[in-house]
Amino acid sequence: LEDLLEELVGDIVDEYDIESEQVTHLDAETLSVAARMNTDDLAELLGCDLPEGDWDSVGGLLIGLLGHVPSEGESAEVEGHHLVALHVNGRRVDRVAVRKVS
Repeated sequence: LEDLLEELVGDIVDEYDIESEQVTHLDAETLSVAARMNTDDLAELLGCDLPEGDWDSVGGLLIGLLGHVPSEGESAEVEGHHLVALHVNGRRVDRVAVRKVS
């Protein structure tokens, strides 16, 4: 029942869910961020302005840039940063790698 509700309204967090960290460092130059992280929070973390659109999450931004739900490993560039879909579950992006383009 929870899965059905989540398909309609988005993620529901309860005591049985394991929360993953919003941001982790993959290496000195690359971050792994939760795709549901707010784009304003990511923009503040990166010190840049990210485009606005019909999304409010990093995963939504990546989908908006590509025009479709990405496959794992698919990427896009925005505001001097390279975004890569690290983990995709069905039609939902779960984790995104973010690296500054040099």
